[in-house]
Amino acid sequence: MWARSDNDGRGSRPIILRPYTRPGPGRLVQAALLLAFMGFCLFFGFFYGLTTPFLIKQLVIPIILLALIAVWALPDVKTAPTGALYGLSFAFLIVLFLWPNYLAVALPGLPWITLMRLVGVPMTLVLIISYSMSPDFRAQMKDSLNATPQVYKLLAGFVLIQVVTIAFSSSKDLSIQRVLNSQLTWTAIYFASAFVFLKPGRVHRWAVILWAVTIIVCLMGLLEFKIGRPSWGAYVPNFLKIEDESVIRSLTGSTRSATGQYRVQSTFSTPLGLAEFLALTAPFILHFVMFGKNLATRIAAGATLPLMLYIVIVTDSRLGMVGFLLSFMLYLLLWSWLRWRADKASLLAPAIVLAYPAIFVLFIAATLVVRRLRNMVWGGGDSAASTEARGTQWEMGIPKILKAPWGHGAGTGGDTLGFLSPIGIQTIDTYYLTIGLEYGVIGFVVYYGMLVASTYYAAKYAVRSPKGELSYFMPAAIALVNFIVIKSVFSQQDNHPLIFMLMGIVTAMVYRATRENPDVAARTGA
Repeated sequence: MWARSDNDGRGSRPIILRPYTRPGPGRLVQAALLLAFMGFCLFFGFFYGLTTPFLIKQLVIPIILLALIAVWALPDVKTAPTGALYGLSFAFLIVLFLWPNYLAVALPGLPWITLMRLVGVPMTLVLIISYSMSPDFRAQMKDSLNATPQVYKLLAGFVLIQVVTIAFSSSKDLSIQRVLNSQLTWTAIYFASAFVFLKPGRVHRWAVILWAVTIIVCLMGLLEFKIGRPSWGAYVPNFLKIEDESVIRSLTGSTRSATGQYRVQSTFSTPLGLAEFLALTAPFILHFVMFGKNLATRIAAGATLPLMLYIVIVTDSRLGMVGFLLSFMLYLLLWSWLRWRADKASLLAPAIVLAYPAIFVLFIAATLVVRRLRNMVWGGGDSAASTEARGTQWEMGIPKILKAPWGHGAGTGGDTLGFLSPIGIQTIDTYYLTIGLEYGVIGFVVYYGMLVASTYYAAKYAVRSPKGELSYFMPAAIALVNFIVIKSVFSQQDNHPLIFMLMGIVTAMVYRATRENPDVAARTGA
């Protein structure tokens, strides 16, 4: 596009945006760069034609890098598309749990095109564009991240470790796919949440949506338990059917071989994933019971908890029961502590706090003495095989971690361990072992250090009597503790995006707490 003649009569000149008016290289250098780029495109296209569809993922990487360079080169503007980022972040939460991730379009040579990826890709793109184009966005994001500096630094370190371990992977194609997918569903949602939830009211809205999603998931579980199979299993259209062994198992449901009991999984790929989800959401429902704005909200939340407990029971999952009960025990402790701080004349709150060690011991004793409770928490004869399998996996896995402490690459943990279930399925039953095998000793320390740091921030601000929306520090801290505990016996990653989203929410709330309540900031040393 050309401008009109200048006043001095020297003719027209090209219109160039101000950010790009710096002196560039000479014409010979420009010509050489253009020829080199044309040569690269010619070679790239030829190589693509020879290798399609076998190397599509690898050949997409240069295109992604070029797209990132183009985004980086965008000029600064006054406004960023933060409204779209807000909408996509909430859509991500809904899609994550209400649409089974194994229902997808599978094209040759490409990763599964899932609904979560269809939301995650534009969300990531909007996040990058906003950061590139808006100085205000960058400033707000920087302030938010610096509220919990250990978390984002450890996350950045973990991303670096993920990329580096690709070089040691025996299946680089799989590792590249897993690393890219984790950036979309873990890293991006953390940074998006750290910005989106800076605005007051959004954390409460998020918790309400999570509550509604939990109810829907539970109702779908009730229907599934009634008919003895996933309700949509027989009605999946052909274009969403994937010929994969794990997908077939998910669509047919599962039973415990020792008892023949059907195990509900709802929209998750396994019953254990559903049980973990309910354990993670239980603290937030409890929070509505205790701090709901009106009586109707508290009654509705109170009615939701028995429904959730029933679904945990019909998943036949010990980890779900442990997480569910742990939510109540931790919430009791934090609530009584806050109550004591707020009302010095209270008799009940200090009594609970001072007697809590005895209460906890009695609770553990009950899980050992009461037979039904013992079976749900510690397991009985029907679950002895899984307990024995975990011990065997640790015996097999520790030497392999020590042999290659730098890791074997994302997605290779199962192949590296080489453990097979009695029916011949490759499996790992603890995410601690998965992290160690895939990302090495340093990756293990960095990953769990990130989780512990976020839990510390949430707990630190939870006990400082935050008011209003910032009271969600309490259920956030409990959910993070539940996740760390559950990962010792559960390796699947169905709920990881929720945890990274929750860590971003904690980061945003810490920033808000230090700005909205200086007294809290002073007491916490922020």
